[in-house]
Amino acid sequence: MRKFKETANIILTGMPGTGKSTVGEILAKSLMRPFIDTDLLIQSGEGKRLGEIISHSGMKHFLALEEKYVMAIGATSSVISTGGSVIYSLKAMNKLASSGLIVHLDLNLQKIKERFSCMNERGVARIPGQSMESLYEERLPLYKNHSDLSLDCNNLSPGEIMDKILPAIKNLS
Repeated sequence: MRKFKETANIILTGMPGTGKSTVGEILAKSLMRPFIDTDLLIQSGEGKRLGEIISHSGMKHFLALEEKYVMAIGATSSVISTGGSVIYSLKAMNKLASSGLIVHLDLNLQKIKERFSCMNERGVARIPGQSMESLYEERLPLYKNHSDLSLDCNNLSPGEIMDKILPAIKNLS
């Protein structure tokens, strides 16, 4: 595992529905660090929900926006929850990797499907008509390739996931 400075960010990646935002919030509170949710940054900056941006401007435009917002993050000692599609931007992933520990929250496809019903309302960046199965198969190797730590989150509560992340954080310095 790479070594990190104490000011390193903790970056959560993974498929939509894996609990990145929920885990990120409780992890940030536990560590007394700021919490940044890149999906909320985009929504706030654009004045639109993710689904609206994708349906009105298309996936390519959304991915460019996501990259722009991630590239603008200058935070240190923060917990950052990324959108699931950030993995498509090598530039954004390199920026995140240079700022801290990337933790992939890995959840099986069935659990992800149970957690939400409509990808359009949720604002999931995908090719029109692309199934969750296809999206999962496409993204999973990318998440694993671009993470310092991949955690099996099946059958774990957000608190239990946080408890699995904390030992890795102790190795930051």
